[in-house]
Amino acid sequence: MSTSNSSSSATGNPRNKTALAPGKSLMDWVRLCNSGKDISGTGGSVLSVSREQLALHNKKTDAWIAIGGIVYNITEYMSFHPGGEEELMRGVGIDATKLFNQIHPWVNYESLLKACIIGRLENNVTPINSSTWIESDRVLNLNSKLTAASISKISSVNDETNKIVFKMDWFQQTASLSLIFYFKINSIDIKSPFQVSVFLKQKKHLMICFEQETDLYELEEDVRWPCSLKIHQTIIEIKLMKELPKLWKSYGNKLKENVNMDEFFRMKVVHVSDLTHDTKLIGLKYEDTVLHYMHIGHHVQLKKNVEGNEKIRSYTPVSFLVNSGSNKFDASLFFVIKNYGCGKLSHILCSSKISDIIEMSRPKGTFNMMVLRNRQKLILFAAGTGLTPMTSLIIWTLRSTRLNISLTYFNKAEIDIIWENDMNKLTTETTRFQVTYVLSQPSSCWTGRTGLIDQNIVKSCITNSIEESYVCICGPSEFNKLCINYVTECGFKENDYHCFSG
Repeated sequence: MSTSNSSSSATGNPRNKTALAPGKSLMDWVRLCNSGKDISGTGGSVLSVSREQLALHNKKTDAWIAIGGIVYNITEYMSFHPGGEEELMRGVGIDATKLFNQIHPWVNYESLLKACIIGRLENNVTPINSSTWIESDRVLNLNSKLTAASISKISSVNDETNKIVFKMDWFQQTASLSLIFYFKINSIDIKSPFQVSVFLKQKKHLMICFEQETDLYELEEDVRWPCSLKIHQTIIEIKLMKELPKLWKSYGNKLKENVNMDEFFRMKVVHVSDLTHDTKLIGLKYEDTVLHYMHIGHHVQLKKNVEGNEKIRSYTPVSFLVNSGSNKFDASLFFVIKNYGCGKLSHILCSSKISDIIEMSRPKGTFNMMVLRNRQKLILFAAGTGLTPMTSLIIWTLRSTRLNISLTYFNKAEIDIIWENDMNKLTTETTRFQVTYVLSQPSSCWTGRTGLIDQNIVKSCITNSIEESYVCICGPSEFNKLCINYVTECGFKENDYHCFSG
């Protein structure tokens, strides 16, 4: 990429001529849009706006803009725009479709400004340029040469039902650099979320991997590790802190396509503690300058070389159900490991000491949080360490949705229950979470439910219609098979449940 192209915005001004204030990043904007605040100012109504009405809203404190026949209230967005307020003011009060196509044709504005929609522009005759998004034969190719003067092909994932395309842009502040990937998704549903990994080598060589495609970039100057990686629907942001705070002329250059990223990375053991009589909590920290985005419910493979033989097994990282001082641990990921004694790897992991090295794969999995759209209740069935994928799912659901959650948790005896106190505390903190313990070999003191998974237990958890409910299952293989049989007998289809079997 030439310096002139990469160092300029599409309008010819240096990128980030006006630095964004703290709390005004892209992801801060996304959070604001999802906060429930009435950003459009219409109270949820969809209006029909004349050009005369549009022209009246032409101030920074009252800014409307029309793009592709839709009118947006961008007053709140003013301070979030990487190019500064003056750039946005060029389109305020008018139909700015043509101007937008000249300056930012790669930006997925429909997603970025969806919370700002006021309504339709009356007598619109200037539709958005639908040729902006071009299909490419290469799968997930990161395009680093996007300017107003040179918009090259973008990539797509093609199967018969889903098509995903994206383009890359960048902006900077004095102390940081952000690479933004805007996705255009022509199908609402995606079978599984993107696997995203970032690896920094020698402080300025950045490897970015989407799925199995990895591109290598040489940044203009050195950056520090770690980076932050944020994903929200159609936007991915990779943010790095600069080694020396100053504005760069460009972000750098793309060096290669389709380079190889290692499948396994070194992790250092930084925490080991007992959870139950035969289960340990192990905290691992990246030893390499790598970051894998861990989607909820996805798993990794842990690998250890024992006497010349590689032992590999899949585990799901866990989240702390309540804030029990977990922030004091200097770990990147936590795992619950049950010691089976004769297990393939479990007894070795449970014998881990601080500073031991364990190799970890990139994340794997197919679970997508999009399946919870339009649902009212999340029904969870877990047995033993099958609780592990449920932890992050519970926390995310309570924080980001209004769904009610019922967890039915099966174990042999009281001493086998993992995080019982934490789950009980969570039930007192919110009425949206309920847990039922079921034991197959309880002590004489046990007053709770007993037995094994059966259809009666499954039916008792279905208090909403099937269309309003979603079921997640995780446990030993036989438990999973029985559970799937019972939920399907109750009328649940394949798109109404998910079984974690990593």
